[in-house]
Amino acid sequence: MGGRVGRKGEGDLKVASIRARRLGYPLVVKPARQGSALGISIVRRPGDLAAALRKAFRLDSDVLVEKFAKGPEITVGILGLQDLPLIEIVPTGRSFYDFHAKYAPGGSRHLLPARISERAARRAKELAGRPAASSAPGRSPAWI
Repeated sequence: MGGRVGRKGEGDLKVASIRARRLGYPLVVKPARQGSALGISIVRRPGDLAAALRKAFRLDSDVLVEKFAKGPEITVGILGLQDLPLIEIVPTGRSFYDFHAKYAPGGSRHLLPARISERAARRAKELAGRPAASSAPGRSPAWI
């Protein structure tokens, strides 16, 4: 649903603009090797793309541009080979679950159970369970 823009330098905005037109807005621009939502921007219009790229390139020499997936933020814990109840994470006063929402006191609320359909919950558990199930004895590791 997106891909690598490339190395920091000339032509990045042109490559990202082409990819953005192909994907359509809104987009997510993020450093390729950062965690905790550092350097992530949700780009809703073409005029904001350059600033989002600069922000991401400050943290990594590789940047990804992806289609924004609208929906709730959920997490599925896995204990051994068993998945735990889904938790919905709702940022407080933020547009998405960014670094501040993750780590600042009061930055988010965690709802149990998550407010999603049974079908979506089953799919999330299925996807989350793949790595745990694949690491069971006799199975090779898999990544999603």
